[in-house]
Amino acid sequence: MESLTLEKALQDNENFMIFLKECPFCYKAEKILKSNKVKFEKFNKDKYKTLTEEAQNKYSYRTFPLIVLDRKFIGGCSDLSKIFEN
Repeated sequence: MESLTLEKALQDNENFMIFLKECPFCYKAEKILKSNKVKFEKFNKDKYKTLTEEAQNKYSYRTFPLIVLDRKFIGGCSDLSKIFEN
């Protein structure tokens, strides 16, 4: 288990996604990001428990994926889809 904090994750990564293994929405979000050539880091919620808990508390968001773009919380897969619809 890694003890990465939300502050450090935001400092080191402009874009990232906290994901749940074998989650279809996480897989879809990853495909959207890759197809739009967005560079991002992935953090498994089970491995990065501190990061996950801090992000869920700060953003009052409990589902996965939990996506941050340009160091701003955007939400999950449906929120990401809306951004890249155009």
